[in-house]
Amino acid sequence: TRNPGHMQLSTDRKSFYVCDNRNKLFSQYSTETGKLMRQVGTEFNALLFSTDKNQDYAVVLHWYNSAATIIDLKTFKAVRQFKIRMPIGISFTANQCLITTYGGGDGRVSVFEW
Repeated sequence: TRNPGHMQLSTDRKSFYVCDNRNKLFSQYSTETGKLMRQVGTEFNALLFSTDKNQDYAVVLHWYNSAATIIDLKTFKAVRQFKIRMPIGISFTANQCLITTYGGGDGRVSVFEW
């Protein structure tokens, strides 16, 4: 990747996920070889993301564009994109993602169901 953002190891530690901010990509690479395994494009630049506990989904935050994208990690496809004002943090429950927002007034926590 040319402009990596946030990175996270897979639970089995055989691969890792990374955002490519400049090229608007979310990718999975092999930890053993460093080779690209899968990749999906996003509409906006992204630096931050997180995965749920089972690594079924990743949620990519597009801070500068006030949006977020949900990626199904089994199919490696973007399944939903939505507007959310300046998202900066993310956490998960069993069937929800919680996103904190920052800037442009008071911050908030928004909850989204799968």
